[in-house]
Amino acid sequence: MLILNYMGQGSWIMTHIQQDNLLEQSSNPFFEILPGQWRFVGVILATLAAIIASQALISGAYTLVSEAINLKVVPRLRTFYPSDTRGQMYISTVNWILCIIGLLVVWSFRTSHNMEATYGLSITITMLMTTILLFEFIKKHGQLITAGVFLILFGSIEAVFLIASLGKFIHGGYATLIIMSAILAVMIIWFYGNKRREAISKQDDYLSLKNYRKQLINLSQDEKEPLFATNLVYIANMHQNYLLKRAIIYSLIGSKPKRAAVYWFVTVHESSDPYEKSYAVDMLGSSNLVHVIFNLGFKVEPQIHAYIKQIANDLIKQGVLAPQFLRYAIDKHGIVGDFKYVISNQYYTDLLNLPNVYTWDRFLIGGRLWLQSHTVAPSSFYGLEFSDVVEEFVPLFIENQKRKKLTQLFVKNTVKKNNKS
Repeated sequence: MLILNYMGQGSWIMTHIQQDNLLEQSSNPFFEILPGQWRFVGVILATLAAIIASQALISGAYTLVSEAINLKVVPRLRTFYPSDTRGQMYISTVNWILCIIGLLVVWSFRTSHNMEATYGLSITITMLMTTILLFEFIKKHGQLITAGVFLILFGSIEAVFLIASLGKFIHGGYATLIIMSAILAVMIIWFYGNKRREAISKQDDYLSLKNYRKQLINLSQDEKEPLFATNLVYIANMHQNYLLKRAIIYSLIGSKPKRAAVYWFVTVHESSDPYEKSYAVDMLGSSNLVHVIFNLGFKVEPQIHAYIKQIANDLIKQGVLAPQFLRYAIDKHGIVGDFKYVISNQYYTDLLNLPNVYTWDRFLIGGRLWLQSHTVAPSSFYGLEFSDVVEEFVPLFIENQKRKKLTQLFVKNTVKKNNKS
């Protein structure tokens, strides 16, 4: 139908090509090919088509951003699922960004005629990017010759379109480049900001919790250290061989040791089942180190505090954990103590203490830290708004550096101690 419509418009233009000022006198070939009594129907059809296209754009934007979050190339955003189908979603941040961009475009270009250059260039770039992605996909599956033929065939045609469209840049095509550059900048900063921080750090960014298990067990039983919390909880993905972020180990014992009766390490996995609520527990061969793996459906709100209390009750009743009797509590017969959640943040100013870091690396790492501070807070994302949450700052680069020792010049006016036998 679309091809027939375009052919009809082209036929009408060829028929009236001899008419002077054709484009100025005719509002649009799409409406001109319709008889006068049918133009109102054409307006309705065009309006419905615009609504459908806009909805496709919005849904496509949600899907692309969701996949980008899973690939860790954009910051985490709060996602709502109105139905039991995972593909149907709503991301409010993306919706408002589209709204703002749409208003700015309408305000800047005023008419659809002025937007033709922007639209044409954006379509051409989209076609070319799709060809490149398909080329990479085919090549990844071992069909290098097929991928090359595909790239040459379609890429050459689209490259001609791109060259022809570059003349539209000063007539509005720059808007496409501005929007594309902003999105690409966020993706580069978010992905490579973390990569460059790991590369600059001279030590591995992950440590195995097994290597610190005895220290935490002894710390829990050391009454000389003040009790920080009965249950101390860290929400962080624990990888194979119990690998945790170095910042978490530093928070536990690197700065001021945090003594607790039970240490909890929580990993949250999103399940394809919309309403799944299940968990698994690994005690790491101890009685006070608990690794909990949650499997939560994509429609389940991650109310971590409520879930952790339920798990603690279950483990105490099963004899896995010791009862935690409280002297002061609303429920006098409760067996679970207080919970404290620790969330680690980092300062951009740590970059200023490293003079050998390149300006580009400072920009990437600092940009990622800025994006982290302006996206969904972990306490809000995991339902900890009314829980005891401690936000602490840890060094951006945690490593043992050889520092130059100071040279002592003198010490004077000291008080001598009397040695009494």
